Amino acid sequence: MTGSAGASGGAGGSTSAGGSKGSGGSTSAGGSTNIGGSTGAGGSTSTGGSNGGTAGSATGGLNGSGGNSSTGSGGTAGKGGSSGSTGGAKGSGGSAGGAGGSASGGSTSTSSGTGTCSASADTCPAPNGGITLNCKKRFMYGVNYAWSYYGGDFGGISAWNQQGVAGAKAARTTDLTDMKNNGVDVVRWWMFPDLRGDGIKLDSSKTPSGVGSTLVADISAALDIAATLDMHIKLTLFSFNDFYADYTDSGLTIVGLQPIATDATKRAALIKNVVIPVAQAVESSPNKDRMVAWDVINEPEWSIAVGSDPYGDQAFDPTMTGSSGQTTTTLTFAQMETFVRDVVTGLHGASSAPVTVGSAAVKWAKAWSQVGLDFYDFHWYGWVDQYFPHTNPPAYYHVDDKQVVVGEFPLNPASDTTGLAFGGATYGKLVDDWFAEGYAGAQGWAFSDTAGAFNWSNGKANVKTWATAHTCYTHY
Repeated sequence: MTGSAGASGGAGGSTSAGGSKGSGGSTSAGGSTNIGGSTGAGGSTSTGGSNGGTAGSATGGLNGSGGNSSTGSGGTAGKGGSSGSTGGAKGSGGSAGGAGGSASGGSTSTSSGTGTCSASADTCPAPNGGITLNCKKRFMYGVNYAWSYYGGDFGGISAWNQQGVAGAKAARTTDLTDMKNNGVDVVRWWMFPDLRGDGIKLDSSKTPSGVGSTLVADISAALDIAATLDMHIKLTLFSFNDFYADYTDSGLTIVGLQPIATDATKRAALIKNVVIPVAQAVESSPNKDRMVAWDVINEPEWSIAVGSDPYGDQAFDPTMTGSSGQTTTTLTFAQMETFVRDVVTGLHGASSAPVTVGSAAVKWAKAWSQVGLDFYDFHWYGWVDQYFPHTNPPAYYHVDDKQVVVGEFPLNPASDTTGLAFGGATYGKLVDDWFAEGYAGAQGWAFSDTAGAFNWSNGKANVKTWATAHTCYTHY
């Protein structure tokens, strides 16, 4: 989901430039064979079609911290696979594709931070898809926090008197306790969705030169809270919102990441002076086992210039303007791929936790297949589901070479107006479907959101009900 900009004196403020604009349909063909997982392989093949279609749009206000908006158009071209749908490319027709298998699951589970696991080490492995951590294969179940102070939870924002986790530990503990009491194990928590905070230091040339004074303490405090509550954390480093051109909000200049990401020297400085120290802060913590995964960047596709990746996915359709007038400075796919790969490499070198990317949609299924990820992570909203049904297994979308987690989806899916509202499916039915098809986890959006489809207060009872029915393998 896209979120945004807080204002001075609190988490709230300007509305974000939302994203989740989708276009086109899948271009897959053929029934790929599932390699690994616990639920079988392969699938029947079917042919694509060319029915057109466009999705709707929706906007939502994020609790005091900006807004969420998403629009989608286009979809899978044709019927096919075990539960295909009709659709078409944005504006006209449909691309060929839509063939897939009926198998579920993915590749053998990602394991991290352990040596060889004995067969008896895990007394309650997830029966279908799952991510293995410290010899425990679990359905990675939880919720997006995604932040208390946008861009300020890790490092704080002194100009606005916003404290990081360490300085606001009691309040953050209260939030995570609410999540814990409603069945959440994994909390997806954003770090630097833009560079407004004090967590990343820049020199006079806007080159990253180090981490802010409270950043390491904030990371330590977050892990400590997770340990106290017996929960786990998935940290998201960056977001597509980082790629707005420099702008000013409430007297604070917010520097864009694009010149850093696309310049080899500045990018290397970011890895050396920020990414690696952040990873080392986790790795040196006595509570490092609470770190379940790194998410390099939230929905990077919205900052990629019009064009396609070389892996057969649909063209990118960047979000060019933020709701507060920000202007996106796009990257080519090659530039974004290089940036993501370098961050992945830095994280792998300094941390034992697995690494992924929070992709905006499975329509870009293969975009991050060559950057060294440990598992895939796709976001699934109504505009996505309308053309890429969630009832299809990973093999249908040709991403069964790794485990697949659903990193965002609406807590109240029947209220998601960005598409066809998942056909009216309930939260429980949605997660049941992913679980049955072999997906490896699901984290709803979001604790800090108040918009109808994403409202935690309205959805948390359903989160708890599903966790209670699957207690054994939804907690590491």
